[in-house]
Amino acid sequence: MDFPKYIEQIKKAYGITNDYALAKKLKVSQPEANWFRRGKKVPNATICIRIANLLKKNPVELLIVAQKDRAAPEERSHWAMALSAVDVMMHVPERPRYIPQKVEAIGQELRQLESQMLSYE
Repeated sequence: MDFPKYIEQIKKAYGITNDYALAKKLKVSQPEANWFRRGKKVPNATICIRIANLLKKNPVELLIVAQKDRAAPEERSHWAMALSAVDVMMHVPERPRYIPQKVEAIGQELRQLESQMLSYE
């Protein structure tokens, strides 16, 4: 189970020392908070999103981790791969801010070669 690590992050971030305070923060019953903390139960989608907001994380990450924790052992690797793919997509900028100088230099070289070839024809 990977989900208990997020519960520990909440406890640390908010200075929570007991299941009662954790339950209040998550807006769940005390036994349910205890089950999440010990990895005995996986939160539903609503609680995953609530936890993501508390941790300032993308909810998709927690939803996939929850699904992975619920999956049969032979299916967990698929969810781990999905989580990796989402992680990559979340960290790749939509429009890169810069083009590496080397790539830019190669582009200029190609444009020069192209113009030379056109002038020979």
